[in-house]
Formats: sequence, structure tokens, C-alpha cells
Amino acid sequence: MYQGYASDMTRTFPVSGTFSEREREIYEIVRNAQQAAIEACHAGVTFRELDRIARKVIEGAGYGDAYTHRLGHHVGLEVHDPHAEDLEERMVITIEPGIYLPEESIGVRIEDTFVVEEKACRPITHFPTAPDAVEAAMRPDP
Repeated sequence: MYQGYASDMTRTFPVSGTFSEREREIYEIVRNAQQAAIEACHAGVTFRELDRIARKVIEGAGYGDAYTHRLGHHVGLEVHDPHAEDLEERMVITIEPGIYLPEESIGVRIEDTFVVEEKACRPITHFPTAPDAVEAAMRPDP
């Protein structure tokens, strides 16, 4: 909370401290889906369009059935503010694709919060998404 306003961020961390090859594969698909949606995000686009873009990446990798929620939500006085379909400047939203494979005990979600601007969406959460950086953040300081 900042001056009464909420934020939202999710990172998936490998329990062992290092992503397995399979975990890294799934993580990179989710990361690519998030990046595709971020690149398409700007005032005038709809959440439905952004969801379709991220979903296309995940479906293209063969995991459409494992992406079981919508792409994101509005953030404001509540973490999940009421949903408006068309994005407008100064709205605050999350972009949070995920893949969930319970049969493999793998679930990956990458979520960041953005301010919608005329031609882009500006991140207001700044934790790295690269798998190597996530692993590095888990290591104890020397």
C-alpha cells in the first residue's frame, strides 16, 4: 500500500534455488507471454486483446489448457479493482499470465503492475523476470 493505493506482483521461485530444465522451459514460455502482452499494452487496447496475445504464446507452446485464468486486473484502492474492458491512460493494471501443471507439481506465474500510458504501459514493479536473475535473488549475500 502507498497512500491508500494497492499494488500487486508475483514471481515464481524454484524451491531448490535453481530452476530445473523443465521449470525453466515453462517459466520462459510464461515470460514470453507476459512480454508479448506488455509490448501490445497502451491506452485504447482492451484487456481481452491483451489476453488473446498472451494466450496465443502459451497455446502456441502447447499449454493452452494449463492457462486457467485471465491475463490481469485493475489495481487501485483494492488489489482487484472493478474491471473495465477498455484501457485508458492512468489506469493501473496487472499483466500476469501463468501455466499450471499440477500433475508435474509445476506452476508458474509472472505478474507485474503497470500504469497505462498513451503509447505504452509503464512498469511500477521492478523485480527482474529473467530466470538467472530470479535465481541470483535467492542466493544469500556473500
